[in-house]
Amino acid sequence: MYFFIICYYCKILTNNLNKNLEFLVKKFFISKKAIDNLLKGHNYMCNTIQEFNIFWKNIYLSLILGSFPITALILHQIFFEDLPEYTLWTLTAAISVYLTILFMTNRITAEVLKRVIKSYKLLHKLYVKLRPSNRNRRKFKLSEAIISFFKVILKILLIDIDSYGKSEQ
Repeated sequence: MYFFIICYYCKILTNNLNKNLEFLVKKFFISKKAIDNLLKGHNYMCNTIQEFNIFWKNIYLSLILGSFPITALILHQIFFEDLPEYTLWTLTAAISVYLTILFMTNRITAEVLKRVIKSYKLLHKLYVKLRPSNRNRRKFKLSEAIISFFKVILKILLIDIDSYGKSEQ
């Protein structure tokens, strides 16, 4: 039960982060404070998920590995042994409940992973949007070169004009 609550909490964290990311990706002007808060939230989410993963991975692994022999024994009893009908139905219900819980657990963890991947993709979109592109940097360097060229030309012209004016007098 605690595992499902923690997974739901992680799901809520990733949903909130993804909503903030989607809003910032669509926004034209983004403040540095908003980006800083967003990165702090993403860092908190990743650290939280990592802490929960470190704790729950051993428990989950031991439950899965421990249940394989039990599941094999129950399936063998259901298919190959002559059992009373109430025992057969009880074992069938037990294996069905177990497989349903296993499926739900894997589905919830996969949903959290899916939302984390979505937040990564949104962060990448935001990064691409905010980083200066190489084309703009080249244009900026080219325009700086043109401006400096014209400054040099103007200085030469001003010197020539000044020297021209002095030579006539």
